[in-house]
Amino acid sequence: MRNRSGRKSRIHACNIVRTADGKSKVWNFSVNQGQRVNLVTEESVPETEPLPPRLVKRDWRALVRNWVNVAWLPVDQVFLRVVHLPTDDPNEVHSMVELQMEKLSPLPTNQIVWSFEMLPKKEERNLTVIVVIVSRSVAEKFLGRLEGQGYQPDRLEVPFLHQLLSTEMHRDGVWIFPGTEGVEANYCLIAWWFDGALQSVSLLYLGELENWAETLVKKVDQVAWAGEIEGWLTGPSQYHLVADEEQEAIWRPAIQKLVELEVEVVRPLQSQELASYDAREVAQGREHANLLPDDYANRYRREFVDNLWMRSLGVVVLVYLVGVVGYFVALNVLEYRLDRINQKVAAISGSYTNAIQLQEQTEILRNQLNLRFAALDAWKAAVESLPEGMTFDNLRFEEGEVLRLRGSAQNSKKANDYAAKLSQASINGRRVFESVEPPSTQVRQGKVIWQLKCNLKLPTES
Repeated sequence: MRNRSGRKSRIHACNIVRTADGKSKVWNFSVNQGQRVNLVTEESVPETEPLPPRLVKRDWRALVRNWVNVAWLPVDQVFLRVVHLPTDDPNEVHSMVELQMEKLSPLPTNQIVWSFEMLPKKEERNLTVIVVIVSRSVAEKFLGRLEGQGYQPDRLEVPFLHQLLSTEMHRDGVWIFPGTEGVEANYCLIAWWFDGALQSVSLLYLGELENWAETLVKKVDQVAWAGEIEGWLTGPSQYHLVADEEQEAIWRPAIQKLVELEVEVVRPLQSQELASYDAREVAQGREHANLLPDDYANRYRREFVDNLWMRSLGVVVLVYLVGVVGYFVALNVLEYRLDRINQKVAAISGSYTNAIQLQEQTEILRNQLNLRFAALDAWKAAVESLPEGMTFDNLRFEEGEVLRLRGSAQNSKKANDYAAKLSQASINGRRVFESVEPPSTQVRQGKVIWQLKCNLKLPTES
């Protein structure tokens, strides 16, 4: 079974968890815009205790801040195979490896989880692939322990592969990678690099063996014989030991006693450096062997979505309850205030009613007074503006705001001039009429009978 992450969006952070010696160590890296990783924190907790939720637990922040959880699978019961494929198209690798899986796997294919690691191509040649195989029960047991610590990985990887890929194999020969801590301390990785390509890789268990160096050399000789038969081993095997100073002091003398060639020592990446290398590869979107089963990845995704929905629903219900409680509290406060206001209103209602009545009476008197002054001003303006040759027959006020004038004139032109003069009439700088409509005229018995409608301009309070 193959599982490869399909993440294409930008990575903002990466967590890497390694379990060894009864403890779980987590490295938390941040990723900047340039896909450079920076170690934020490094914490170690016992395997029986949960990992820090603030680092590894996904919540609503994952909607806007994407991060990847990586777990390093211990190397025991992991099987590695090197395959050379006659293709230069990476898209064909999966199907070609799948066709050979029954031959490559030591277990039935329905009981394993597998993935592969493509090595960089050099010149025009076949693709070299490292196939990684692990028993499904081993992977599920390991994932169960991680879930017990509150950790749901997106990727399940083998750190020995990262150590192998990060080492520049500049010479042909056999490269030995001793394990560093935990279960890995009992294993070593043996890689054969000849003719510019990786030819073979294997994990060798050396724990609790007194003559472990002889066992290692015998294993190297066995692979060398197989390489001579297959045709890829064309010369003596130069030994390259990838070890730190402490391991070099133990491994180099032990191997040097059994081989005639000089053992070249190359320094490996330390645990934190190896985690930084892995985080940088994840941030840059490079695909590596991922042993996380598809059904686990899908379940983790469903649980995250369901948990997010349930939390959102809980927040909505909580906000609703707070709103309801706040509504009733506010309602009670407003009712209390309303009762007090009603009491005050009842206490002053009598005096308020009297004040309103007095105000209305005052307004009526003021309006009557304004009408009287306006009528007097209108009468004065009508009389003073009357030209010679015109007489009044009738003058009356309608609805208190309209003055109607009726009379006779020698001709209609005088009536029009009179209307124009009234429309501009003013007393003490204030216009008397709001508007004056054009006169209507009739000729009777040789006289022009005219009528005017003038709308008073009532004075306003300043």
